[in-house]
Amino acid sequence: MTKLVLISRDYDMSALAPAIVAAAPELQVHSFGAPDAGDAQVAVCWNPSAGALHFHRQFDQVLANQRGGVWRVPEQTLASDCMIGVMGLGEIGARVAIDLLHAGFTVKGWARNTRTLPGIHSFSDRDALPAFLSGVDILVCLLPLTSETRGLLNAEVLRQLNPGAKPIHVGRGEHLVMDALFTALSDGHLGGAIVDVFPNEPLPPDDPLWCHPKLIVTRIWRRPSRASKPWLADRRKRAAPMRGESLNNQVDVGQR
Repeated sequence: MTKLVLISRDYDMSALAPAIVAAAPELQVHSFGAPDAGDAQVAVCWNPSAGALHFHRQFDQVLANQRGGVWRVPEQTLASDCMIGVMGLGEIGARVAIDLLHAGFTVKGWARNTRTLPGIHSFSDRDALPAFLSGVDILVCLLPLTSETRGLLNAEVLRQLNPGAKPIHVGRGEHLVMDALFTALSDGHLGGAIVDVFPNEPLPPDDPLWCHPKLIVTRIWRRPSRASKPWLADRRKRAAPMRGESLNNQVDVGQR
């Protein structure tokens, strides 16, 4: 039986254990620090603030200074002075937005339907997109892929972010217009970016994005373990109708 441990610095993930076991009864699920968690074969980690902290604390500038042999401390600002926009306020996006708010950032969100999240200014519908993008320093994309969101991260959208803004794209590859990102990074409008998914994967070895000094290419990370492959989600999908349950997190793929 595969043993899985849930790890998070700030978020109690223990509530996820029953749902994981229901989907895959052959798994043993433990929280980090529990007596039986030390020899787990699979670790599930949750740290949604990592990319935002990388940019807010100017670690991208620290790395650039090291490459150039520059001895200079990057400017530091309060988290509350950093505006983070989260695109997509579903199960994952809402959790990320709330965690970033708790970390001290100023957060607003954009989704197809209005979501009420305490402390977060929420926007909905395409007409509200300019107001949402205005003033954003770090943009986090966690949208589903639909006919309305395909190609959404284009030149028009990126140009509406604050000068020097830094997108973190962890949604779906086809949200991103790669030429628009490359141009905005190269001409200085964007200060940096982290991209986890691309329209066409794998990214070709000769693609100029690999070498762009302002871009971090993370490639979506998956542990090569049976428990963390799409097999787990597929089991949940197959089991739900047999129990008379509806599928979780359904997306209307014809809409935003």
